[in-house]
Amino acid sequence: MKRLCLLGVIAILVNAASPARADTASWPERPVRIINAYPPGGASDNITRLVAAHLTTALGQTFVVVNRPGAGGMIGTAAAAKAKNDGYTLLLSPSGPLATALPFFKQIGFDPVKDFAAVSYVGHYEMAMVTNNQTPFKTVAELAAYAKANPGKVRFAVPTIGGIPHLTSELFQWKAGLQGIKVPYKGSSEAIADLAAGHIDIDVDSLPALMQMIQGDRLRPLAVTAEQRLEVLPHVPTFKELGYPELVAYAWLALLAPAGTPAPIIDKLTRTMKQILADPALGAQFRNAGAHPEWRSAADTDRFIRDEVARWQKVVDDADVRASFPAQ
Repeated sequence: MKRLCLLGVIAILVNAASPARADTASWPERPVRIINAYPPGGASDNITRLVAAHLTTALGQTFVVVNRPGAGGMIGTAAAAKAKNDGYTLLLSPSGPLATALPFFKQIGFDPVKDFAAVSYVGHYEMAMVTNNQTPFKTVAELAAYAKANPGKVRFAVPTIGGIPHLTSELFQWKAGLQGIKVPYKGSSEAIADLAAGHIDIDVDSLPALMQMIQGDRLRPLAVTAEQRLEVLPHVPTFKELGYPELVAYAWLALLAPAGTPAPIIDKLTRTMKQILADPALGAQFRNAGAHPEWRSAADTDRFIRDEVARWQKVVDDADVRASFPAQ
């Protein structure tokens, strides 16, 4: 009798577990949302849409991009963190809400490590420091000399508080021993328009956002944040070769799911991302958008994000960036 009861309990447990296993194995069975925490048209939004299109093709189900902008990406990221962890809500995010912008917000409504399960690293894009044709300096050395001779006169754009472009600009000013005027903007497009019009003097921003203005000779690049000179800007030096090795920096993107999302779904997504990021067609689309696809495993992506949190927290502390931008 005891043996029969035990077998009955096992049967009940197996039957109860079977639908969950089936649901996981057949995922996705309906459209999947990918939250992008920025307005349409920006670099991260463009990349998110490319990834969504390729996931749709690879998995045979629609992946829909949902823009949830506000508070430097914190609103959309918090919404993704609180979403149901069933695999039908994902987040494709740049560095700001997950790492670099954290010191600038008192309440963010989520923990970037505990509230998310990393799926994969997606890619990155370089940045450039640019000026306009009205400024008297044509090199980084001339900029530094001019700023020191004219303290408080050089106006530096802050496209998004806490973003990698902002912190790279602050790190440069700190290492060069100069202090410029910080001019905050709601995003890159406003900052670049003001720079081209001569209302500000310097901007550090992503190449996808800058290339059209650079190619049209409306903005003059002074340096790039890449490890080596870029094929698209071969005559522009890197900060590293100019004596600023700390300014090798990239704006990066990662795909995540709410914490607790079933491991089989995460594994399936990670394998699919590895497949599509190796696709030459997607690689060409990324390059046209000024970005570079790069796959990393879920574990490597998780470690990378943790390291980025620590790295940029130290930059903010050492350069005392919050003196100009207290926590919001």
